[in-house]
Amino acid sequence: MGKKSEAEMPEASKGFSIGNFFQGLREELDKVVWPSRRQLVSESAAVLLMVTLSASLIYVVDWLFGNLSDAIFQPSNQAALINLVDRLVALAAQ
Repeated sequence: MGKKSEAEMPEASKGFSIGNFFQGLREELDKVVWPSRRQLVSESAAVLLMVTLSASLIYVVDWLFGNLSDAIFQPSNQAALINLVDRLVALAAQ
């Protein structure tokens, strides 16, 4: 994109004018390419599907790590865990 020539550039006004604000707002909104209803529905469905899948994946990973940490840090399981680690160390030492 090249620079606008001085003839194309709007003259900067001093101060704020509510009329100029709404005129500029309308000009910018006229430039927006609005999606069709079909496109809006399909893209909204895709976003909702991805959010649902992402939330489900996070839930499953959280549940797995929660159960894993419960199994490791519960006092009743610590003796079994220590025996398992001892056996793994013994196997690795062979």
